[in-house]
Amino acid sequence: MTHDITTSEAAISGKIFGFEGGILLVREVGFENYVSIERNRPKNWTIIKSSDGIWSSVKDADEASSDHSASSAHFGYHYDGAYLPKPPLVCSLYCIDSGRGDTPTAFIDAHVAVNSLCKRLSLEVEDLELLDWTYIDRHGKLINAPLVQLHPYLDIPILRFGEQSGILAYKRGSSKKLDIELSHISDAINSTLSEQEKILQYWKDGDWMVWDNWQFLHARLATSSDRRRNLRRVWYDVKFDSF
Repeated sequence: MTHDITTSEAAISGKIFGFEGGILLVREVGFENYVSIERNRPKNWTIIKSSDGIWSSVKDADEASSDHSASSAHFGYHYDGAYLPKPPLVCSLYCIDSGRGDTPTAFIDAHVAVNSLCKRLSLEVEDLELLDWTYIDRHGKLINAPLVQLHPYLDIPILRFGEQSGILAYKRGSSKKLDIELSHISDAINSTLSEQEKILQYWKDGDWMVWDNWQFLHARLATSSDRRRNLRRVWYDVKFDSF
């Protein structure tokens, strides 16, 4: 099931962003350039540097590069900043060149995904909290992270995962219910993600998409490469007491 988000549903009057029910997923259209976004950035937003610096260009990398996240080919569901001790709370993408315009970015609710996975495996959230997965960064470094974590503000369990990151789940604790082949758990996760309700963003030049990086997993649903497609990605930390 998919849902195409519209500007009227997401844009917050008088603001660049808004939180509603603890969910941040905002689309703004028609910005002349990225500078206009930065000039209107709320004061409590702080840019978090990635391994590329304060912003990253999401477009086809050099053919010899192993950084598939920066290509225009299909890239599975994931959250950004998996290699950081504290992943960014908010992510944004600004469309410089939409290319053919037929490659959407898809978003799914990571909390709903946890509940769906529990039902599929007949497990409780507490069981999934005993599992880790291993993220392999672009330099080949292995980074372990919990499969299920609590959202830092909402205090709800969410799935922290990356489909194309060399997953190797292993047990951090003991549970009789977890006497399951880890490969079966990995297959169940991928099946669960593919079945979730999706919000699709088909890009046009000047579009800006902002989302809660903990609440949502996102993916690039490409059927073929589009070398013109060029998005600018920036990560933010947001300081506030509550949603």
